[in-house]
Amino acid sequence: MKNRCGNPKDKDYKNYGARGICICPEWFDFDAFYNWAMSSGYKDDLSIDRINNDGLYSPQNCRWATVKEQSNNRRSNVVLCYKGETKTISEWSVNSGIPYGALHRRICVYGWPIEKALETPVGKRNYIAFEGNTFRLYEWAKRLGVSFDILEARINQHGWSVSRAFTQPIRPYAPNNSINKEGF
Repeated sequence: MKNRCGNPKDKDYKNYGARGICICPEWFDFDAFYNWAMSSGYKDDLSIDRINNDGLYSPQNCRWATVKEQSNNRRSNVVLCYKGETKTISEWSVNSGIPYGALHRRICVYGWPIEKALETPVGKRNYIAFEGNTFRLYEWAKRLGVSFDILEARINQHGWSVSRAFTQPIRPYAPNNSINKEGF
């Protein structure tokens, strides 16, 4: 805590001291800090966590937290509100049973609204029927000679119909014009 807030040579200084995060004056007295720690639930498996990530280390802004609690209190987390509850994607993942990677992709990559991301069952498109055949998307990609990533983006990110995603020719990459690398 002291190093990352006060030592410019510390590897984490840029995220603490350089941002103006500091330690309250009373905690520079070890006995004062120790007394706060013992009366606030200190345990060996917990670490100090600032409740407000932009606030200082002080008795009013700190708690002892597990690694999981700390990871849900990072400023880089995406926080979403759904039906009056505000949680991180990780917390929504646990709450909904949707794997974190799938939920993160739905929201951060595909741009789905939170309602669609949480209410669409996982694996809805595991098997795709097209022209009388049913295969998984990766199998369709192999059969069509098209990148799986392109097909997945066309369907999930851009909202194309299966028919359009499978039949639209892939545009070749031409670096000196407006056609993009993905072939959309």
